[in-house]
Amino acid sequence: MIKISAREKRLLKIFGAIAACALFYLLVVNPYLSLRETSRSSIAGNRQDLARLEALYEEYREIKQRKTRYDTLLGNKEENITTLIEQWSTNADVARHIAYTRRTQSNIQNKYLRITTDVKIDGVPIQKFMRFLFEIESSGRLLKVSYLRLYQGLKGADTYDVIMKIDSYSLQ
Repeated sequence: MIKISAREKRLLKIFGAIAACALFYLLVVNPYLSLRETSRSSIAGNRQDLARLEALYEEYREIKQRKTRYDTLLGNKEENITTLIEQWSTNADVARHIAYTRRTQSNIQNKYLRITTDVKIDGVPIQKFMRFLFEIESSGRLLKVSYLRLYQGLKGADTYDVIMKIDSYSLQ
């Protein structure tokens, strides 16, 4: 048998303690640290995904509300566009300047009806016309002024002739 001196025994014990610490670090501490780091990065990624999902949901709700509002506007068939133009022109004091209004309607994808109304206004002061245009834009209806042409009228220096097209939409 091999005789080991007290100094060698002490060195073997220190080496065993160092080997046990190394094994403890490799088998327990290191996996725990790496698990903690991956879980932190995973949590951060999940929070980013959750924030992105919440933003998408907000956008979806906003689009759904807008679609509902447009559907109610499209379903609103109680008023004729010509009648509305007469009301707006009366409110803006432009009614006597309207030369003509013409309506044409067309189908869009067999579901929607687009009514294009041509309006010609002769010799109107610009302030009254701007008030008329404001009445159209702030009406809360599904309308679009698709064409607008202003040119100086023959009736006076501060009057203008206007040709405009107003598109209105509804469900068939």
